[in-house]
Amino acid sequence: MVLHPVSRKGKRAKGGLELKTDNDGRTNIDGIPHRALRVQVLAPSFQTFGEDDEINQPELEITVKWF
Repeated sequence: MVLHPVSRKGKRAKGGLELKTDNDGRTNIDGIPHRALRVQVLAPSFQTFGEDDEINQPELEITVKWF
């Protein structure tokens, strides 16, 4: 999973974080600033998933399911 900052114009800004998942596909991180982030999930043999989310609360859970 990769988290990219998003500018006010909706474009990907410089920087970002790459997170590794456990065997269940879960990850977590503390200290994310409240702002817009582009979440990208990459998995072998699957199409890359991406969406922009506004981080404006202490906790956020994002679930991605492939069918």
